[in-house]
Amino acid sequence: MKCNKPFSVLIATLLLASMILVFTGPQIPRVSAPVATGLPTDWPSVYFCTDTLPICNETYPMEANVSDTVTFALVVFNLTAATASDPSNPLNQRPLGNLIGFDVQMSWNPSVLNLTSCTVTSPWNDFQTPVSPSPYAGVLYAQIFELANQTDQGDSIPGAEPGTMLWRGYSSMNFTTPFNGNGTFLITTFKVIGAGSSLLSLTSFEMANQAGKRLLWHQSNGYFHTPGAPEADFNIWPNVGVVNKTVIFNASASNSPLNFTIANYTWNFGDSNITVVTDPIVYHTYTKKQTASVSLTVTDNASINSSPKTVTFSVVDFRNVKVTSVTLGQVQAVVNRTVDVTVTVNDDGEADENGTAAAYYNTTVVDFNSIYNTNWTKIDEQDVSLTTTHRDKILSFAWNTTGVPLVNASYYIMANVTQVPYEKYTTDNNMTSASSIYISDTAIDDVAIEQLLYGWEGQGVFEHPALDGETSKARVTVHNVGTEDENVTVIIYRNGTVWQSWNQTLAVGKSVGVNASDQLAVGFYNLTAVATIPADVNLANNRIENVLAVIALPHLNFTYAPKPPIVNQTAAFDASQSYHGQSGANITSYKWQFFAPGASSVTHIAENITVSYALGSGGSWRVLLSVTDSYGIGFRQYRPRTQAYRLEVAVAVEEAGGFPIEYLLAVVIIVVVIAALAVVLIRRRRARKT
Repeated sequence: MKCNKPFSVLIATLLLASMILVFTGPQIPRVSAPVATGLPTDWPSVYFCTDTLPICNETYPMEANVSDTVTFALVVFNLTAATASDPSNPLNQRPLGNLIGFDVQMSWNPSVLNLTSCTVTSPWNDFQTPVSPSPYAGVLYAQIFELANQTDQGDSIPGAEPGTMLWRGYSSMNFTTPFNGNGTFLITTFKVIGAGSSLLSLTSFEMANQAGKRLLWHQSNGYFHTPGAPEADFNIWPNVGVVNKTVIFNASASNSPLNFTIANYTWNFGDSNITVVTDPIVYHTYTKKQTASVSLTVTDNASINSSPKTVTFSVVDFRNVKVTSVTLGQVQAVVNRTVDVTVTVNDDGEADENGTAAAYYNTTVVDFNSIYNTNWTKIDEQDVSLTTTHRDKILSFAWNTTGVPLVNASYYIMANVTQVPYEKYTTDNNMTSASSIYISDTAIDDVAIEQLLYGWEGQGVFEHPALDGETSKARVTVHNVGTEDENVTVIIYRNGTVWQSWNQTLAVGKSVGVNASDQLAVGFYNLTAVATIPADVNLANNRIENVLAVIALPHLNFTYAPKPPIVNQTAAFDASQSYHGQSGANITSYKWQFFAPGASSVTHIAENITVSYALGSGGSWRVLLSVTDSYGIGFRQYRPRTQAYRLEVAVAVEEAGGFPIEYLLAVVIIVVVIAALAVVLIRRRRARKT
């Protein structure tokens, strides 16, 4: 909500009062229970009520004759000392009570209603007994002061929202006792001066707590009409609009109880467009994505207006539904039996969608270039509801194969989901099963090995080859592709010896995985998986073979010079002493990572078997060498044995200006040489003297 001028004045006044008043107010009284039912309980509710209607709104308008007097109470229900997430910013909390001030601006139809009195039921101390037609006592606690008190049925109140005819604003001067519970803001009494309808509109309404923060609340306007006033009603096609696409608004359901003719229809499309037409059907196009509040008021040929009918209408950028998969429970079946078909439909648009999904089988040869050139027979259909939060819906269809045109023949399944209005893609509403199902007149006994996985299993994936020291695994998947339940025996052989065996009944269309595992020595192992059943009609798919390799690990080593390196001195790093422990394998890439002392992120990266780098600071550097071999294996955090594919070494770097050992040796040699020369000279002098 924007911070309008009236609310700014309310907040400024409340903050001033908080600084000048410090006394303790009265105890908060018990408040009456709500009379109206069905009100939301997440936030407070602000609404109008009358002596006959607990909630006077569009659904339940107040009705009275011309010259009657009608009274409306503006009330609040369920103010609490709690907070809730701001819907515009869920990270912020907004108050739900501790009311300290309010600001009300109202309007009505002055040709139907004429205000005769308005009573503000504040403070609570003066209105402890409800004033009819309200079921609640007043709001706020003494002392209170007035912020606004203006009435002009010509809607020209300075500073108010456009159309405002009544403006009332009050605040408690005691911030130590805010108001919670249920209460009444004001009682308005009108004289009915003309036939027709009137909206009691809250052109502006604000509530604030003792900290000057806006409360959260639900709000509804009041409605009034005289007997026989026309009634507005309409429907919208489509139920959700699409940007730049035509929306049809049809008000043909509007009527006049006195059988007057509807003379015109006033539409407010909720996008700043107001249109008055004489035809009940009107077309409108929204140019941007939005949620619009669409309102219709009709006027009969006696110039009597209806109450407005308002509908919230969503406009999105695009709508789309599609079929994403069609699967068969089996690939072969005996005629007159039932086959399971699974269809997945998806909503990948911006609106919730309802439609119908159906499954079909072909009765002529399938034309995959255009499935509409194929004759299809419906298996069944189902209503489907899709949402943008639960986009996928999985549907199950049971196909009774009785009545297929041919036996000992193959059939495809086609699924379809009905298009939604202005669908973005119309080619994805249909999908044909990837494979066919063979319908036979006799039973078929057939199992097939679908796959053989082997190697090291990590994170649900088999990686091959396995490494020395790892547990090697093999998994064979067997599928019953026949038409009968089968007693299946599955055996996995390793180098001709049984590694694992399994025997169990396997239902039609079902698969089973059989596992074998062991920690194997380095080497190559011939794996053979065999599945057998009695009377198998197709032995070609019962066997699968492959080779499991378990390889040795690489051995990493590197040298560097000079040793130790000096700060900013280029050092040479050489990994040529590294080699792979597996015969026939080799190291294919080298990656160096240098980490400065105390650094958690890499300082320098290089790639080659030898690299040079000037270490730019003193202290202990981490040098990390990582390699990849000809099998594509390198270090993986989740795979422990790949630790052998990297080597970390601490390299001590000395500060510049130090005294290297080489220099010390040189000094020692020089000193020895000088001493030797001195001895020689001394001996020569002695020899001369003698």
